[in-house]
Amino acid sequence: MAFAAFATLAGVLGRVARDMDARKPVQFWPTCVQGLASGFVGLLAMWLCQIAGLSLQWTAVTVGVSGWLGAEASIQVIQRIVWKQLGLNRSRDNDQPPA
Repeated sequence: MAFAAFATLAGVLGRVARDMDARKPVQFWPTCVQGLASGFVGLLAMWLCQIAGLSLQWTAVTVGVSGWLGAEASIQVIQRIVWKQLGLNRSRDNDQPPA
């Protein structure tokens, strides 16, 4: 649960920082949703790091970065890893999974 909380915090901070950089007001509910989504993706990243045998430090960095980047950006990377593992790589010329 510590990794999920870490990713959630990173997601909230990343969202607030991006809003501030864009000079947009920070909105409570979208920021909460972004944080929760980042926590979910952080758990997925943690499990992938465990599968890969990464150290606790590398796992923490990976989870933190995935949280900071946000769920939408991080899930794209995780999706590619899962597709590759399942043999479902998309070709570069076609955005459809192989039949």
